[in-house]
Amino acid sequence: MLNIGKLDHVAVAVPRIRDVLPLYQDLLGGQYIYGGDHLDQGYRWIQFLYPGPFKIELMEPLSDDGFLQRFLDTRGPGMHHVLFYVDDMEASIAEAEAAGYDVVNAHLDPTGWSEAFLHPKSTSGVLIELGKIPEGSKEPEVPGEFAHSLEELLDGVMGGRRN
Repeated sequence: MLNIGKLDHVAVAVPRIRDVLPLYQDLLGGQYIYGGDHLDQGYRWIQFLYPGPFKIELMEPLSDDGFLQRFLDTRGPGMHHVLFYVDDMEASIAEAEAAGYDVVNAHLDPTGWSEAFLHPKSTSGVLIELGKIPEGSKEPEVPGEFAHSLEELLDGVMGGRRN
C-alpha cells in the first residue's frame, strides 16, 4: 500500500474558469487559495478550499493545441485527475508498477516538486497524480496566502492569453 500523506484535491477541466465560478465559488462556497498559468503546458489552474479541508482545482486551456484542450475535445468538461501526496515518490512509483499500474509522466526533482501519474487505462478511467512537495516547503492553505488575486489570475497577470 502506498504511503499516502493526504488526498489534496480533485481537478476539474473546464473550457473557461470564469464560467463556472457561480457554481464552485458562489453556490458551493469555495474560497480561492491560489493558482497560476503553466505557459509551457498551455493551461491555467486555480484552487478553491472547502470544509474538510478539501480542495477543488479548476483547469482551463490557454492554447488550442495543449493536452487540456485535447482532453476537453475528447471527453468534455469534467474530472481531470485526483492528487494524492506521497512521502516517498521513488518507492511509490516502484510499488505502483509492481502492482501492475501504468506510471506515466514521472518528474522527479529532489529539491523541488515531484510528480507521477497512474494512467487511467490502468485505474478504471481515473487519472491519479502522485505528488511530493520538497522538504521544508508547503503550499498555501488559506485564502490570501498567494501573491495574486483570483481576478488578476483570470485577467492573465501571469501571461496566459485566454481570460
